[in-house]
Amino acid sequence: MLAAASAYQVRDPQCRPVDTRTWRGNFPGACGGGWQLGPLVVTPAEVASGKIRHALHFYSANTMDRPKVREDPMTAVAPARQVEGGDRVADEVRARQVPEGARFSIDMTDAEISTWLDQRNLTDGRLRETVCIILVALREYRWFLGDSSPYAAHWVFDTSPLARARWQQLGVPSGPASTQLLAGLPFDRIRVWAPPTATLADGTTTTGYGWATDLEYRP
Repeated sequence: MLAAASAYQVRDPQCRPVDTRTWRGNFPGACGGGWQLGPLVVTPAEVASGKIRHALHFYSANTMDRPKVREDPMTAVAPARQVEGGDRVADEVRARQVPEGARFSIDMTDAEISTWLDQRNLTDGRLRETVCIILVALREYRWFLGDSSPYAAHWVFDTSPLARARWQQLGVPSGPASTQLLAGLPFDRIRVWAPPTATLADGTTTTGYGWATDLEYRP
């Protein structure tokens, strides 16, 4: 038997299901924000190599819902290519939400990272190195908000059975303790980055937009 925590159906701009083994369209997303999730998943192999060389993928409970008016352009920001779903909500509710596609980084020097690890009592050499590698990636490569979650906000790591054994070799504890390794990062050191420009079908440009069928994203 196979079990999955979640599953995605990838669709083209006309909302037709596609064969992900062969399709090479501009909207290949398998995450809520509309991009392929796989390349942003952190694996134990890359941590063991000493550096994560890509942005990370982030889940949050307060991703932005649909606006009351369909033409509102701020449902998502590049590189998000679609709205994940949800009800149309009032402006005062949306003011507390974050659009999918938003990107962040953490402004911490190596010395500040070391101090934070000390404050967390992360003294185990292998685990300390693992957490440090992750923090450096959050600083240098940033992270994207791309999915909604009814649970605590989190980044995406490979948690397959084989990966779990490798994580333990990198000092990561098993069980609930593994989910708290990055808890307590200083919010005042988190930077929000302006999104790149998207080009709409009519040739106009914007940094915020809503519906995948209304635009073409050009990185």
